[in-house]
Amino acid sequence: MELEKTYPGIGSALFLASCEEDIGNVNRYVSTPTPDTRTSEKEHVVIALNIELEDRVGVLILDTGYHVPQPVTVMEDGLYPHTGWFKPGGTSRSRRLYNYTFHPSGRYVLWDVKETRKGIEECESALIYTHQAFLSPVDCTERRNLVYNFKSLLKRDASGKVLAGLYFGLKPFDRGFFSLFYQDENQKQIDFKISFSDVYNARDLSETTLENLLHCQTQLELSDRDGLIELLKKISLALNNAEFMQQLLTINQRIVILAENN
Repeated sequence: MELEKTYPGIGSALFLASCEEDIGNVNRYVSTPTPDTRTSEKEHVVIALNIELEDRVGVLILDTGYHVPQPVTVMEDGLYPHTGWFKPGGTSRSRRLYNYTFHPSGRYVLWDVKETRKGIEECESALIYTHQAFLSPVDCTERRNLVYNFKSLLKRDASGKVLAGLYFGLKPFDRGFFSLFYQDENQKQIDFKISFSDVYNARDLSETTLENLLHCQTQLELSDRDGLIELLKKISLALNNAEFMQQLLTINQRIVILAENN
């Protein structure tokens, strides 16, 4: 670890902190000393490092590969080197701004999100529990995403901008489709769709669709051997398993109901 050479002992100081997203009532959520395991979903974890600068308390958040491509510094007093509001990247269709601050409880970092899409601004909040480290999926878990009813595979550049991707909702097989996109030579986003059934039944795809798949596969950095079409075929096999899908959606709905009070 390169950082260990410059900052001996940093490896043992880093810890995983759990994150709860899209919280409806922040004050109610933080009213207990620890996150309520009966209603917490814990979709995400981040790497965290507690810091102290001349008796000023802060925490460094490292979230590479998920939302934020850069380290975020959160100071309790909100002064330098506090990161403040910043644009994390995203797609050309929406504009997001993030802000991380200490919650007054001292146990959480509050993560505020502002997103503007088609001229409409929406705001939501998440909480990163930094008072204790993430220890095990028994206490707070990321397993929730295994049964989440929306799936995505995205490729971002170093600034966090989304370059290419695949996403789909878990819909009835005969009405579902894969949505894909990539950037052309002019950095314009090209969107296209393929139905679950067309992939599953190995129907002949148009030359345009095959060309789009190849461009998307290249930008996703998938190999030719395990290419994008093969990936879609494997997914469509699972999506066409009615018994499996029903179990998955039932579990997901139970989690949704469980977490409605967070």
